[in-house]
Amino acid sequence: MWEDEMHQSLIPSLMKRMKQAWFAPLYLVLALSACSTVTLISPYDEKLESGVTGYAQNLSTFLVKMQAANGTPAGKYENNIEFALNNA
Repeated sequence: MWEDEMHQSLIPSLMKRMKQAWFAPLYLVLALSACSTVTLISPYDEKLESGVTGYAQNLSTFLVKMQAANGTPAGKYENNIEFALNNA
């Protein structure tokens, strides 16, 4: 009977400790994450920047040229396929 009373008093105490113990890892993770940095983008790459800028300029020039050549043989796809193959 004494053991039965002891178990009944231990169960709420153990449950309370288990609830408190669950928060400890959470607090640890939050504390560690506050001390770290997250980089969502890569650092600046000058070579990539110049390549993309050059491609955009070439494409813009090509589109202006195609708009001016609309309806002429120079504006046909067959005559401009090399640009598409070289700049794809």
